[in-house]
Amino acid sequence: HDGTTYWFCGKGCLLEFQDDPDKYLAPDYTPSM
Repeated sequence: HDGTTYWFCGKGCLLEFQDDPDKYLAPDYTPSM
């Protein structure tokens, strides 16, 4: 993404990131587990 490589624990996480990468790269983003 924009010249940076990101790694994911599973395909689902990758697909969610691909749908909306800016959401996950926002400084105030808190992942829910």
